[in-house]
Amino acid sequence: EASRAVAPAQWVRSVATFWTTRLSLHNILLGVNFFGAMHTASGAHQAVTADYIRGVLERPNVAEAVRRGDESAELEWDSDALEHVLRIGHTELFFPTPHSLAVRVDIAHSVGCAGVSIWDLGQ
Repeated sequence: EASRAVAPAQWVRSVATFWTTRLSLHNILLGVNFFGAMHTASGAHQAVTADYIRGVLERPNVAEAVRRGDESAELEWDSDALEHVLRIGHTELFFPTPHSLAVRVDIAHSVGCAGVSIWDLGQ
């Protein structure tokens, strides 16, 4: 099954490598997502802003469940996408964190991109 993250690390590396072999490296900035993706059991999916993600994480019932390690709200590192995912019931919320952003910055550096740029909703 394909990852449901916004930009799984393997895909990011593949796209960055493709373009760095075809264009001058000083012209390429790797876009890193500053937004997340929410997927529900019904198959619905939507992009979500950082404010939305923060709001979910700050809900007392969600925050407490994550702290307790309760299965009703699990915060995990997706080792395939190299991104964090919050699972609440049958809903998955993938979102960037400092750790996942560092992975993407490392990818940009390793393939020779000129740098990174922010890819955010509402721009």
